[in-house]
Amino acid sequence: MKGGHQMSRAKRSYLRTLIGVAAAVVVISTPLTAQAAARPPAPKTTVAHQILYVSNATNGTVSAIDAATGTVTATIPTTSLRGIPIDAQASRLSPDGKKVYVLGDSLAEYDIATGAVAWAMAMPTATPAEQLLVNPNGGVAYVVDNNRLLTVDLATRKVVTTIANVSSDVGAALSPDGRTLYAVSTKAQLLTLDATTGKVATRLHIGGPDYAIALSPDGTRAYVSGNATPNSVTVVNTTTNSVAATIPVGFLPGAIAVAADGSRAYVTSPNGTSVAVLDTATNTVATTVTTPPNSQQIVLSPDGKQAFVTCTDYLAVIDTATETVTATIPIASNDSVVPAPVSFSPNGAFAYLPNPAANTVSVIDTASHAITATITVGAHPTSSLFAPSGATAFVTSGLDGTLAVIDTAAAKVTATVADAVDAPTTVAVSPDGTKAYVGGTASSSVRVVDTATHKIVGSPIAVAGHPTAIAFTPDGASALITSGYDSTLSVVDTVHGKVTATVPVGDQPQSVVAAPDGRTAYVSCMVCQQISVIDLTTDTPSATIPLGARVGGSSGLAVSPDGARLYLTSADNGDVIVVDTSTRTITQRLNLDGSPTAIAINASGTRAYVTDSARNVVFVLDIAAAAATATPLAAVDVGLHPAGLAITQDGATVFAANTGSNTVSAITTAVSVVTSTVAVGTGTLDSGLEGIGI
Repeated sequence: MKGGHQMSRAKRSYLRTLIGVAAAVVVISTPLTAQAAARPPAPKTTVAHQILYVSNATNGTVSAIDAATGTVTATIPTTSLRGIPIDAQASRLSPDGKKVYVLGDSLAEYDIATGAVAWAMAMPTATPAEQLLVNPNGGVAYVVDNNRLLTVDLATRKVVTTIANVSSDVGAALSPDGRTLYAVSTKAQLLTLDATTGKVATRLHIGGPDYAIALSPDGTRAYVSGNATPNSVTVVNTTTNSVAATIPVGFLPGAIAVAADGSRAYVTSPNGTSVAVLDTATNTVATTVTTPPNSQQIVLSPDGKQAFVTCTDYLAVIDTATETVTATIPIASNDSVVPAPVSFSPNGAFAYLPNPAANTVSVIDTASHAITATITVGAHPTSSLFAPSGATAFVTSGLDGTLAVIDTAAAKVTATVADAVDAPTTVAVSPDGTKAYVGGTASSSVRVVDTATHKIVGSPIAVAGHPTAIAFTPDGASALITSGYDSTLSVVDTVHGKVTATVPVGDQPQSVVAAPDGRTAYVSCMVCQQISVIDLTTDTPSATIPLGARVGGSSGLAVSPDGARLYLTSADNGDVIVVDTSTRTITQRLNLDGSPTAIAINASGTRAYVTDSARNVVFVLDIAAAAATATPLAAVDVGLHPAGLAITQDGATVFAANTGSNTVSAITTAVSVVTSTVAVGTGTLDSGLEGIGI
């Protein structure tokens, strides 16, 4: 058997989170439109006409493919699914170094060990949030957006406090002990807040306008640029909550960095050509260092010996001992793009500079100041940080909402995590073929696409956040939508587009399927080691089917045409699990020794097709008998990381959505061979395609 290389468990877990939601598949046929009827006749088939719908997670579209001709007939934008464009602005490491929090028009938690997005929550804002802080004591994050300061409980994923009139330009700063938060209001006040509750304790008038805030290492001084009088920095004694000094710097001040020993503070000049060096003991300007034009961001190296200043066209390096520029490194520039700050490897040997204008990250040797590597990442990279070991770097990209995971030794991107909270990741087609339902993983709604016009119709259907899978009852009267945010199943009246019931299911549901009689629904979950059984006549949980501790990462779910057997994939241990629906017990475990994700069964119930995202194949299983054949009949090579499956009504063709190559492979089932490959969507590594349905 040929195929791709074996994947680590962490990599499989990452793929499962991004593409495991794609298992819901509905087979439909639609009448030929007048335009389609005028085309040359398609190859002879037993079905009238079939359209394949593939959701493209990265660029926010759904591709409509003519299954007969193998061509993309429409690309449907779904930006209204999330209401605002993806815009990853900032990232922060958790205090224990195990998680990365990414902020844009949503807040997501990325687990470094598993390579998976653990959860995501939408931000209550009309524009992407701008600043993110994580309390060093853990458990709480702070978000500045649209002149508001939000305190977020990371355990409950809820906004616990909202403070209005907080300057988005200045943002916020945390005291070293994590107990106090400082922010500047739009009314020229320095706000002191309780970092646990997010409530304001004191307000100190300091004047305005404002640009940036920074704290001394011991937390006894706050430095606010642009305050009190023009072209100055205000120094606040945080112990007495009083203004200690106002330091004129001679230019419009920008970002501030304070030395580790607190003896110096460095202030940039966004509209000028200098950096002011402040003597914090005397509260005076010690010297002014000339830099290239428009010094924007400044970051001190871990040893404090160098300051790296991003300007419009250059990265300037200042020797903090001599207080002179020792290097100017050309960088990709764009007058309309503000340069991003650098981040350092834990040992300080390398600096990573995101280049928003070039969609790259420059790796700079901090000793020689030479660029040692240039790494292509997502669109408009805005922030970067390192894992504690220094082996991995993370870069957020603002335009396409991705998190690039970089192997620092190899200087290459090892994974790109799409901002799954907003990207369309699951799609299902109604049994009559007239509607396609599209969900995005941190949206709180599902959109409906008219399959004849390929237009979004009607209002968004409000469901619980993070819809992960969609299926229909056989009569099409109800759509079943799982929510990873609160582990529920929403039952939607498809005539009126309203949720009629919300049913609790297992933790982090991944797939849903309705029994052929439409009276029962089955829901698999990622971590709960069980299948939830839902009585659709009462819309209540009726039972759970235990799967045992051996099952991990369950994703794909399918039911036999007679409803007698249920098939579940388990990506972590390589099993396809067979369940007797009458006794609700496991009857078989078929080990494929890979990473099975999606599963689909033909209309006659004789064959099951299973994607293996690790080996880049689709397995063909003989399930005609009550006991399925353990050895696959075939392993069909497809594109990279197949995730979604759909079968034509006559069973002649199986389509596999390949997330790694942004393609769909058409497999002729009679000979188990790929007969055509269709390019769809645009995306990044492992996150281009998601749901698939015909």
